[in-house]
Amino acid sequence: VFFDFDPQTTWQPPVLHPWDDFRASKSHILMSWAPAYNPYAAISFYELSMRRPSGPVWNLGSFEAVQHRNSEAPNWRENITWTPWASVVNTTSRVAVVRKLIVGHPYEFRVRAHSDGNGGISGWSTVRMAHTLWEAYSDSFPIRLQGTGRNNHGYALIEVDHRVLYRRKDETGLVVAVFSRWDMSLVWMRTYNTMHSTGEAAQLAADM
Repeated sequence: VFFDFDPQTTWQPPVLHPWDDFRASKSHILMSWAPAYNPYAAISFYELSMRRPSGPVWNLGSFEAVQHRNSEAPNWRENITWTPWASVVNTTSRVAVVRKLIVGHPYEFRVRAHSDGNGGISGWSTVRMAHTLWEAYSDSFPIRLQGTGRNNHGYALIEVDHRVLYRRKDETGLVVAVFSRWDMSLVWMRTYNTMHSTGEAAQLAADM
């Protein structure tokens, strides 16, 4: 039995994995993706393509601060002029690190597969936005911790980025607070009265 078909029509393109800023530094971005598939062609390598907003970096300040963007902003593509797509990595693996990038800058990526025969090339994946990070001093914010004691009466205070999260003077013991690594929002907090209760001290040790 002979089947007459075009392998170019049977591609399922690769899919870029969800991205977060733990996959970046101030000068590089790591991208990964799920494999492409074609039942009639073998994959030879993947081509990762990239583009970025064109023009001076400081123009981005009028749109949106990158360090506060936790998700893709839908109006970016309409408001910003992008550079042409450029191939940055050809690789046989499904992970690539793109280096020598601009600090605190957004980039868009897409990937496609190339076959090693007559299978042609897959379509491009859906575009994924990513960004490099700012220098540590640019992303910093103040944290204020103020304790009290028997000879130092007043308010115990926990303040993050000028937001008061805890301000009490009627509790004794130790305050344990857990913050989100993503945006330093308060996740959980409890006061253990270790000064007057050995049970509270044991509970603190167990919870830690």
